[in-house]
Amino acid sequence: MKNRAEHWLPDNIGYRFLAEARRLFDLEQGNPTITTVQAAAIINSTCNINGIDDISWIYMYKSLEMAQMISLFSPSPDESKEWQVAAGVTAWSLFNWQAFATFHTFQPPIIKDPPTRPLPEVDDTLAYYGEIWMKYPLAQEPIPIYNGLVFRAISQFRVIMNEITKLSFGLPKSFSRMSLEAALGFRARLLAWYENLPEPLQARNIALPSHLKLHIHYHILLMSLFEPFMQMGHVHADAKPSTIISYSRTCFETLMRVYYLRHGFESMDTTLGHFLHLLAFSALRDISSVEIGSTTHEAMRSTLVLCAKGLWDQGHNYYISKAIFHLFRQSMDINDVQLLRGITEVEESDITSMERMTWEIRSRWPIGIFSLAYDNGDRTLNHFVHWLGEYLRDRTQDIATSMEDSPNAILPRYPQHYGISFLARV
Repeated sequence: MKNRAEHWLPDNIGYRFLAEARRLFDLEQGNPTITTVQAAAIINSTCNINGIDDISWIYMYKSLEMAQMISLFSPSPDESKEWQVAAGVTAWSLFNWQAFATFHTFQPPIIKDPPTRPLPEVDDTLAYYGEIWMKYPLAQEPIPIYNGLVFRAISQFRVIMNEITKLSFGLPKSFSRMSLEAALGFRARLLAWYENLPEPLQARNIALPSHLKLHIHYHILLMSLFEPFMQMGHVHADAKPSTIISYSRTCFETLMRVYYLRHGFESMDTTLGHFLHLLAFSALRDISSVEIGSTTHEAMRSTLVLCAKGLWDQGHNYYISKAIFHLFRQSMDINDVQLLRGITEVEESDITSMERMTWEIRSRWPIGIFSLAYDNGDRTLNHFVHWLGEYLRDRTQDIATSMEDSPNAILPRYPQHYGISFLARV
């Protein structure tokens, strides 16, 4: 669908659908039901991927408020079997989403504790959640995606993630470093979860997108958990933080490459977009410390290009990925940008589209960082569009002339090593 990501266009089907959904939600929120709870969470998620999470969180809070009003998180004795399933899936979905969002935006959990509705046992997941079958073009038979097993595994994983967030972020954007012993305790729980995954979700068997992303997120969480201890000289008999991070970083990149080789990056996947920018900026930081022209340097360049392509492909589906792509490209070395142009079919942006981005983005989602272990400055999309807006406002005529003379002209590199104070000097 052309212009699918440009959510502000009145003729865009997504624009019209979201506008109608918000209108109906405004009418129905006074009479909370399970569907209005779900609708508020979906509106929140949609606004997030549109790059306007500044206004989206209110819908998450409304969703949780309505969920409490209808006792969604706690079972009662007189519930029917159908309600138990519907309420259980919805309650755990809300918990899982807020656990993901608050962990990666460095905020205290909105829901402190998981739902008291128990997850089904492994053998009961098929009857409880049902199954989804899919058939690939060259396959002879459809295959199950193990929907129930994946949902159960994600829910157990997000319980641990939520506890890490609760310990690390007592206040918004205020990082409280846990002890190494506490981090190792969480690692032990994560390892137990990982080793006890059902057979279809074991690393040796995974192939489908949801299975791969489950393992990717596991390694991202380990990297986030131990990054604060990298430069503190911690040595522990059971584990060395640098070894844990190095291993998980290798697994993370390997799994992302497997995902690309098996499934490509074109189909809409909002979680994939988040994983891509983490890998992209991690590679961008690492490449600055290796010898230019070395085998390692060329391998890292391939990672940069792969991530840029993925962000660009996802940007056709939702706008925040398109904005992150521009942030990433303006952060790359000019030689790597030229390599990207030579390998992938990426359209060049004109001044109008770049200005539009500075108007549309209202996002405080941190980009490219695993934790607040170091002084990372302001790494939100808002910071990038602020910088870009200042630059375009001061130099619009010069840029226009440059692009007229050379359509392949590249805007200056985004100053990654500057914090908010840099804006005062732009």
